[in-house]
Amino acid sequence: MKQKDINVSEQAQQIDVLAFQRQHRTIRQFTDEPITEAQLAKIKEIADRTASAMGLQTASVLRVTEDSLRKVFGEVTGQPYVADAPELWVFVADLHRNATIVEQKTGEKPVIGMGKFMSAYADALLMAQNVMNAVEALGLGGAFIGSIANDPPHIRQALHLPTGTYAAIAVIFGHPGETPQQKPRMPQTMRFFENTYPTDNAYLDPLDAYDAQMQTYTDLRHPDKTLPSFTEQVLRSFSGAADGRDHLISFLSDSGFHVSPEENR
Repeated sequence: MKQKDINVSEQAQQIDVLAFQRQHRTIRQFTDEPITEAQLAKIKEIADRTASAMGLQTASVLRVTEDSLRKVFGEVTGQPYVADAPELWVFVADLHRNATIVEQKTGEKPVIGMGKFMSAYADALLMAQNVMNAVEALGLGGAFIGSIANDPPHIRQALHLPTGTYAAIAVIFGHPGETPQQKPRMPQTMRFFENTYPTDNAYLDPLDAYDAQMQTYTDLRHPDKTLPSFTEQVLRSFSGAADGRDHLISFLSDSGFHVSPEENR
């Protein structure tokens, strides 16, 4: 095959991938059609090729297949469909493996500080996004499950996560059993800037049209309810009691990460 032919083929593949990414939508309900071993192998290969900070590969994946463990995820997230999804993958910020290498080679336990944790956390999230890209390119669908952070100790116990690990996010996927609307996005001018962050704070006026758009969007989890406007959702998020995940620093400290000011003195 000539180089020109290869370039044309690569461009065609790129266009297909971009089309899938542009049409991204969250899929929570799936058909009974099984995912093949060949498809799983392709998804795993793409996950394995994800960029990693300094090439240290500080992310790991736990594929959850045991019913009792899946039930834990349904309970922790408050979303029963998580337990029923064909595939449930948990992406772990994993410094345990490299810390063990250091300990075996030096006889000393290394300190795992905030910098290393953030790199591992980023590795895990990048891998999750890469998996979703692969899932959609294969004609499948899925959803990111950030609500595993509702109860990190429960997740840690269920998965037997060792010191130096943190379950960052989960992804469910399978053959789509629903066709949801694509969720509207705010104007790009409010999210894409050049060189410096704008500080005029002229936010509300451009959001009027977006608020109206959001109220025409139907969340298939609650199709009988009108979705609040975006600004109303922001108000609800920032009002009231403290977020249940605000104690994450304490949990990370208990998990072997030196992330609090006291630990770094």
